[in-house]
Amino acid sequence: MGVEGDGDLATSSGFGTFTTTSTSGLCAGGCNTKNSWLSTVRGRFGYAFDRFLVYGTGGAAFGNIQANFTNDPVTTSTVTGWTAGGGAEYAIGSGWSAKAEYLFVDLGNGGCTTGCAIQTANQNPATAALTPLGPPIIPNATVKFYENVFRAGLNYKFGT
Repeated sequence: MGVEGDGDLATSSGFGTFTTTSTSGLCAGGCNTKNSWLSTVRGRFGYAFDRFLVYGTGGAAFGNIQANFTNDPVTTSTVTGWTAGGGAEYAIGSGWSAKAEYLFVDLGNGGCTTGCAIQTANQNPATAALTPLGPPIIPNATVKFYENVFRAGLNYKFGT
């Protein structure tokens, strides 16, 4: 049993589009998203069979999410989520071990909001002649920030 933390540079990105129309026009565009780094702090619990350790792990995850709607400024925020996974580690000798690990990371939902406001048709036909358009709608493209991380490592335990 133990605690472990890590930090990684990331290059994951995504792009989503939407198009919406109304009586006042068309609003269309895309949401660019990117995660430039990922960090976790996790508990690790396992069972050792002589030199071979099998473990599960889980804890907090942090990432730097950048998002922008087509031609709009980029917004950046550090988000917190969760991670869980498992792995195996083998003691090579003299303090050295090798491991393989899988983590699922969920950094929640984010998105892009655009200033491309559109008017919608009034929902009440009786008053449509008086107020042909309803309130403005500002489109928001929602993005789920999930990561699947596969990695291998070489560890050294000091003081052995």
